[in-house]
Amino acid sequence: TDRPKTIKTASILSAFCQKSYNSLYLTKISINNKPDDSVVVETKGYAKNEDLIFRYQKECMQYVEPFALSLNLIKPEIINNRGLVDTNITFIFSTTIDK
Repeated sequence: TDRPKTIKTASILSAFCQKSYNSLYLTKISINNKPDDSVVVETKGYAKNEDLIFRYQKECMQYVEPFALSLNLIKPEIINNRGLVDTNITFIFSTTIDK
C-alpha cells in the first residue's frame, strides 16, 4: 500500500522539555509535514540573554541527533509595559526530520 509514513511527534516534543533555564521560555512548537516524507519542527521562544539561547540549543541538539538544530532567528525585542522598558531576545530553532 501507499500509506504515508508516520513519525512519533511525542519524542520530538520531549526533546525540547529535557532542559529548562530561568529566563528562557518557549512560546510555540510546530511540526509540519513536508511532501518529501519529512517533517519540519520549528521552535519559537524568548530569553533574557543570548547566552541562554545558545546553551539551550546545545542541550537540545543531543536529543534530536543525528538531525541538525539550526538557529534561524535571533533578535532583540523591546517591551514597554506601563512605562517600564525591558528587552527580550526572541529566537527560532528548526530542524527537518526524515520519516
